[in-house]
Amino acid sequence: MEASKLLWTATNWVIERNHEKEKMKKEMERKKKEEEIKKLGEKLREDEKEKERMKETLVGLGEEKREAIRQLCVWIDHHRGRCEYLEEVLSKTVVGRGQRPSQRA
Repeated sequence: MEASKLLWTATNWVIERNHEKEKMKKEMERKKKEEEIKKLGEKLREDEKEKERMKETLVGLGEEKREAIRQLCVWIDHHRGRCEYLEEVLSKTVVGRGQRPSQRA
């Protein structure tokens, strides 16, 4: 009778320890998954920030391109005006007997 009691107590103790072990194992797995989810969330936020920075950079580059194009247009207009002015001056210049100057090749 005494041996049966000890065996029953030992069996219950082992069963309880196994249950505790399983609970701890599940808790550890849950915590590990939570940490992984947290890390993935942080990575996602970092990726979103990087994406926003890239977007801002691209917008900035677009503005720089527009400004460069604007400046080139101003430059072209300036030179076109100078060219037209020089053509006008040359057309009014009389060489010799009222002839236009010959163009050099």
